[in-house]
Amino acid sequence: MYLYTALLGLLVGATTVQSTVDLSQYVLTSNGEAGGGNTFPGVSLPFGMVRLGPDVFTGVDSYSGDSLTGNFTGFSMMHESGTGGAPKYGVVSQMPVLGNIPNPLANLNDTRASVDVSSVGYYKASLGTKITVELGATHRAGFYQYKFPEGKGTPNVVVDVSHVLPSYRKQGLSQNYLGGNITVLEDGHYEGFGDYNNGWNRAPDWRIYFCGYFESPATVKTFVGTSLNGSTVASYSTEKSASSQSRLGAIFSFTSTTVVSRVGISFISSTQACENVDSQIPSGTTLSTLTNNAKDTWNTDVLSKVTTTETNQTNLQLLYSSLYFMHLLPSNRTGENPLWNSSEPYYDDTFTTWDLFRWVRGAVNWTTGYQAMVKDAEIVPVNNNDPRDNSSSTKEGRGALPDWLQYGYITPKYGRSVSRAVEYSFNDFSLYQVATGLGKQDDAMKYLKRSQNWINHWNPNVTSLGFAGFLVPRSTAGFIKQDPLSCGGCYWRDAYYEALPWEYSFNMHHDMDTLVALSGGPSTFVDRLNTMFKPGINTSGRSSGFDNTIFNPGNEPSFTTPYLYNYVGRQDLSVRQSRNIAKSYYSATPGGIPGNSDAGAMESWLIWNMLGLYPMVAQTTFMIGSPWFANTTISLGGGKTLAMTTVNGSESSFYVQSLKVNGKSWNQAWLTWNDVFENGGTMDFVLGSEPANWAIGPAPSSPASTVSNTADPNSILTPVPTAPSPESPHSIAVRKREILREVAFVIMAIFIVAVSCAAAWFWRRRNSTIDTDTKDQEKEAKSADINPREDRPDKTNHKRRLWGCIERKPNNSPRGDLKGTVGPESECRSIGGETMVDISIPDERSPGTAPITQVEELHGAISSKEALTL
Repeated sequence: MYLYTALLGLLVGATTVQSTVDLSQYVLTSNGEAGGGNTFPGVSLPFGMVRLGPDVFTGVDSYSGDSLTGNFTGFSMMHESGTGGAPKYGVVSQMPVLGNIPNPLANLNDTRASVDVSSVGYYKASLGTKITVELGATHRAGFYQYKFPEGKGTPNVVVDVSHVLPSYRKQGLSQNYLGGNITVLEDGHYEGFGDYNNGWNRAPDWRIYFCGYFESPATVKTFVGTSLNGSTVASYSTEKSASSQSRLGAIFSFTSTTVVSRVGISFISSTQACENVDSQIPSGTTLSTLTNNAKDTWNTDVLSKVTTTETNQTNLQLLYSSLYFMHLLPSNRTGENPLWNSSEPYYDDTFTTWDLFRWVRGAVNWTTGYQAMVKDAEIVPVNNNDPRDNSSSTKEGRGALPDWLQYGYITPKYGRSVSRAVEYSFNDFSLYQVATGLGKQDDAMKYLKRSQNWINHWNPNVTSLGFAGFLVPRSTAGFIKQDPLSCGGCYWRDAYYEALPWEYSFNMHHDMDTLVALSGGPSTFVDRLNTMFKPGINTSGRSSGFDNTIFNPGNEPSFTTPYLYNYVGRQDLSVRQSRNIAKSYYSATPGGIPGNSDAGAMESWLIWNMLGLYPMVAQTTFMIGSPWFANTTISLGGGKTLAMTTVNGSESSFYVQSLKVNGKSWNQAWLTWNDVFENGGTMDFVLGSEPANWAIGPAPSSPASTVSNTADPNSILTPVPTAPSPESPHSIAVRKREILREVAFVIMAIFIVAVSCAAAWFWRRRNSTIDTDTKDQEKEAKSADINPREDRPDKTNHKRRLWGCIERKPNNSPRGDLKGTVGPESECRSIGGETMVDISIPDERSPGTAPITQVEELHGAISSKEALTL
């Protein structure tokens, strides 16, 4: 997203002028809504704190709240645009519902009856219950207009304080409602707050206050649930105030079929939320007024900063839609920071440093700013134990700094080791730039040298597709074996994040001469670049949507690569490759961007391509491409402009033949900020259908390089051995599961053996005890002249008499063969199977006519008569 650095700085810094043309007509607010773009389709002003739009349930994550399929769960005041990972916000919600609502916690979702209608400042949804919802917004307040069908039941609006956008990815990123309050005041308006945490940025507890008005009288009931996810109601009454850490909200019921609601939000207080809505959407404001005001704001503050004589409708839609989505994030919360009271500009909803590159804040105190940068470069941040990668901090600072400072490279002890090494090198180069500007020469040289540490991950012996030398993981034992066409899972614990080794091996934009030399020199470097764009060559499966090229237009690590031809004298190939990418993967449709918008990153790449320029990160250098339009004017502020013209340009005629900058012939494939932006300027292109050798001047600057791009790689590199290949995180996880499974089997086997041994020991001991007791009794009876086999009433004695009839049978005896005799004197009978019967035969009865007595079987109790029939 670094390409946004200059662009957003240019546009935000430009003087506000009244636009006389409604450029908002070219904005497609649905652009990027489908196909993984995750753009926000609702209503918002530039950098608005309020982004009011739909929340849709599909069973998968809806990052901006919306989806083209699924059911509406509400329309809430806060959303992101173009982010991934996990949903954020979807709070301060309203949901229209028809009819009696016996349980406010039941499923109140509604279907979509037709395609949503949206434009700048306006959104409309048609629900399956024939309700229509129309939305408008200002910076800190939102406007709802509901139209309920006649005669279909009571019109209701559910205000659900506990409503959030859920996540289904099970990565510990789901948002949580922690508690809140809603109070209905005497005049009918409601106030309150909600506490929440987590989401894509793993936020700690935070609070938003709200203040809502309905323009029609209503009856109100508050509700409280017994849990966050259940539908059991704990309280549902006319109480005017309710608080809960479980489900919480209120239902407003109306007699009118047209209902208007105005809602303000604040991070400071409910009083401030009321002031925000009262000042920005006073009572009586109409939706059309808000829509027109929104269009005027977008036209004046953003869209009019770039004007063109272009008439091609598709190109105009691509241009102005891209400008629109670039300006949805970050959120301007100036004066709304709960941590301090200040009018200093304060922007939030900036998720990564990739996003930070998109915009420029002027009037920075670089003395204190530099101190913060040095701290980031020298002090290890506290580990926030992110479940996605608990090796180090993922929230702030450089988590892998210990390795970087000790070794000059990053070992696999830390997730994203190679990606971090590339970015840490750039970070240190940025420090060099600031230190140089502040006159801190010693610091500047220190960080310039550290910015070259990416070289420590360059293995010249790794080959792929006929080329040698790539960035690979490295341990203290040496380089680790790596396929340049594989990045494993390309995720938090892998060595590379969101890109292949091939892609990262082009990302040393501050040290290009060294990179070209290590890649084999200018000619080989051109061949390597060409290979990046060959269809069908990427077998990793990660680029199937892009003709299986190695180049991936859907993620930031590849953004600059098409323009690197300018460093080796082939500006024509930069134009050809970048123009092909723009025409192939961008369109004026809901699926019109090649990946997640990333808060406007994709759109900013396209705009730079359309303008025919491309900024190099942390430098004042711009690569020169080829403009799309015959006439383009960029407002720079203070009355200054950059005017760009082309002659002979068309869909097939886009190669630069010649260029004049500020009226003078120009033979370099690059220029600097000072050339055309500082004081304004002109750029006049002549285009043609075939390449021309016009850029014969010096190559672009490579400020961190200490060698030429034709240097011998052996003079740059220090030999490094190859280390034993560690298992990947995936294979380690699989092996752990296998080990746990094996351990479980061993434990189970030991348990079974132990139980079997215990059982055998118990029965042998019992047999031995009974046999001993019987013999003792016989000895005692013999000495006392008593018959030991008389009937005894107790059950134990029956068992003893039975066991007394049994002699220990040989090992080869058939199962169930109880060795004993049956006769009038023995009073014992042998029975097959596992049943043992105690039979007492009186003298007056014949054998086999024993009285029926209860006997015990190994598997239960049966009578002796039943046993004898077995």
